[in-house]
Amino acid sequence: MKRILALEEIRDNDRALVGGKAFALATMVRTGMNVPPGLCVTTEA
Repeated sequence: MKRILALEEIRDNDRALVGGKAFALATMVRTGMNVPPGLCVTTEA
């Protein structure tokens, strides 16, 4: 399992792994909103 994910790599089933804020940002990225590039340190780390 990866310990760091780019926002573009976060999927619908990753919410518990990345937390609410990163999940919301990832959702915005997937819908095409203008979001600065970002990374998420997962709960596995």
